[in-house]
Amino acid sequence: MFAPESNLDQHALIVGAGLYLSNRNWYVGLSAPNFITTDHYDDFQNSVATERMHFFLHGGYVFDMGGNVKLKPAFLVKAVSGAPLIADISANALFDDTLTVGLAWRWDDSISALAGFQVTKGMYIGYGYDLTTSDLNNYNSGTHELILRFELQQLGKILSPRFF
Repeated sequence: MFAPESNLDQHALIVGAGLYLSNRNWYVGLSAPNFITTDHYDDFQNSVATERMHFFLHGGYVFDMGGNVKLKPAFLVKAVSGAPLIADISANALFDDTLTVGLAWRWDDSISALAGFQVTKGMYIGYGYDLTTSDLNNYNSGTHELILRFELQQLGKILSPRFF
């Protein structure tokens, strides 16, 4: 049986940073959630695992299509040393500020669909399905997700009125 090295610390300092810019129609962000590379013991694989620095770049834009329809294409790129680049693109449509439908695609991995409904001003419910398109599809038949979102309000104003 593998025994972890005695000099592995069970405590890890996490230091990260990010930049996020937005207005009512667009957003873009770049972040590195942890600058420090750490080693920890992985009980599942009986080995030492190394946490490496991750980078995330994301953005989106909301187009007013008229007739109470908004369209939001978005992207997310994730990078980590020693692993393949992961890129997601998506598009969501919002109808009458109530019904949301969307599609997403992850490069060489999966496709997703979602639908949701703004039940009240402060509550949203939805459903999402993710279908793996890589060789891992031999081992799963997709992922179902139920979405329940509560939107907090302050003195009658919505804290985040954007469609993202």
